[in-house]
Amino acid sequence: MQNPAGGRLTYNGFEAWVAIDDKPLPQFSIEYDEAKREYSAWIPSEAGKKFAVHYRKVQRNKFSYRAKLFLDGTSGDSLIHNKHEQNRGGDVKTMSSMEVSTIETVDFMFNSAVLTDEDEYLDHPSCLGIGEIKLILSLAKVARREPPKHRDPGDRKLPEIPKIHERSKKGLVHQIKFSEVKSKPYRAYGKTKLKSIEEPVTFIFRYRSMDVLQANGIAPRPIPPIETNTQLTAETSQHAAAHVKDEDEVDELEDDDDEISVKERELLAALENVRKQKRALRGGSRPAKKVKTEHVSTLIPGEVIDLTEELDSILPFKMKRESARPIISKGVIDLT
Repeated sequence: MQNPAGGRLTYNGFEAWVAIDDKPLPQFSIEYDEAKREYSAWIPSEAGKKFAVHYRKVQRNKFSYRAKLFLDGTSGDSLIHNKHEQNRGGDVKTMSSMEVSTIETVDFMFNSAVLTDEDEYLDHPSCLGIGEIKLILSLAKVARREPPKHRDPGDRKLPEIPKIHERSKKGLVHQIKFSEVKSKPYRAYGKTKLKSIEEPVTFIFRYRSMDVLQANGIAPRPIPPIETNTQLTAETSQHAAAHVKDEDEVDELEDDDDEISVKERELLAALENVRKQKRALRGGSRPAKKVKTEHVSTLIPGEVIDLTEELDSILPFKMKRESARPIISKGVIDLT
């Protein structure tokens, strides 16, 4: 089961998801453990990106609820939402930072893992939960509530970033770190004691880089785009343009050849007509003889026939006149 476009894990009246830049991260290989009441999914992490954990109570009821967050196995903030904070169509709760004093906070973010080859960190308890964001939600009743009291700022307590042995977590290239310390307005908190009314629901988001998720078959690899006629590369476009240019040149040459062939046929037809007129003049009123298949020339050796006058009267254009030269061959007219 997957939510590749970004979605939310939903169970027992609660929803939860992790977002970067206000966009829910895609969820892969979603699993549910009924015995432990756990929903889990894989999400892609990006080094240097801040993230936030969002959740909300979907169903209205008369109970308050607690939200407790664990990052890389380390306990984070714990918030209580009373029964008057019912879902009002978008009543989403967010955990995106952690208090390090009464007036300072740090933001959650993914960063490159701190790797070591020191054997003392191999199977170290501090590394057991690395690679996981765990959110525990539970319905409860308020047993006792104390009014807010003033607290001194106190000493700053920055979370410790554990080292990871190179062989302890295969494929773990990211881990959760924190941003620079930021100031926040002072706020006094009271103490509230809750009484659980049912077993809590746990949402676990296991994070890895997208490359690692794809390499392990957890996330699908991207489908390469299909090249279409409107998506030609520059090289293909140039090749196509050159091909079209060649075709245009061929068409122009073919058009020139056709025009020459037409003129050649006109000339031959006109020449044949002149020959017929010559034969008719020489033959007088004698009956016409049958023409044999093999043509016998009536030219006298050395005789020159000037056809320009006859052709000028027949053709739509003027023939270029050249000085006549004697035909040396045996009565054959050179038309080349």
